[in-house]
Amino acid sequence: MPVLVASMPAVDPSDQQAARSIEKSLRDARIRRSAELIEAAQTDSQVLLEHVRAEWSKTRRSKLDREERLNKA
Repeated sequence: MPVLVASMPAVDPSDQQAARSIEKSLRDARIRRSAELIEAAQTDSQVLLEHVRAEWSKTRRSKLDREERLNKA
């Protein structure tokens, strides 16, 4: 059974070009996938940030209301 060695250089110029093209395609695919993962992380972070802001605003409003009631008493 033949064994393919990834680092074995291609002798034929057209094979070399094909190998470079494949490597470029793989690199481009990795970059696209990385960009997709970054965008997904940004979306998730935005959702989390909005939740934290809403919770902070709610807590702050409660604190201000409590202080206002104490000042009136």
